[in-house]
Amino acid sequence: MYRNQFFISLMYFWGLFSIQTTVFADTTVSELTKQLVPAILDDHNRCRNDNEVGSPNLQWDNNLADFAKNYAEELRQLNHHNAIEDTKLVHSSSNSRRALPGWKPKPVGENLGYQMNSRWRNTINHANFSQAIRQTINAWCDEVKYYDYAKNSCQSGQMCGHYTQIVWRATTRIGCGVAITDDGMEYFISCNYGPAGNIIGRKPY
Repeated sequence: MYRNQFFISLMYFWGLFSIQTTVFADTTVSELTKQLVPAILDDHNRCRNDNEVGSPNLQWDNNLADFAKNYAEELRQLNHHNAIEDTKLVHSSSNSRRALPGWKPKPVGENLGYQMNSRWRNTINHANFSQAIRQTINAWCDEVKYYDYAKNSCQSGQMCGHYTQIVWRATTRIGCGVAITDDGMEYFISCNYGPAGNIIGRKPY
């Protein structure tokens, strides 16, 4: 039995970026994601390498990344006509994650995030792409302040399941994907983890 995770992060950043384009081709998003893989791994592993945690480093998995990219695009389409305050981050089905190539029938975990910045309108570059993803991961890791290891639970009214999935000791692989709205303002971020963490009744490390 696995906990469902739900995460919406609405953050507004103020920065100016010089490189601009109005075409958000899938190849551009995929290339930027590929460039950011080392940073994604570093940010995750920094959480896992905390002295109190000591979980081994995660490695990148292309099958997980392909699934994450496709699902991020599904989320983008799902929210196509929604106002920002109505943005929905609904997890992919556990059955679809159990059927992933290279993982079937092992369960795979999932963290979802959302970032929006009006200054990103009609802009896509390494700077804002990196900011959107890394702010999301850092917010997940920051949930440590809501996690009570002794009780193995989150503080009342707070979320910490993104954090516990990231530091889950038995998890060894990760893959992340991103989808961007046509105006370039909104980022849907999905990361998948194998094998899945957040098993009820077990501590993450």
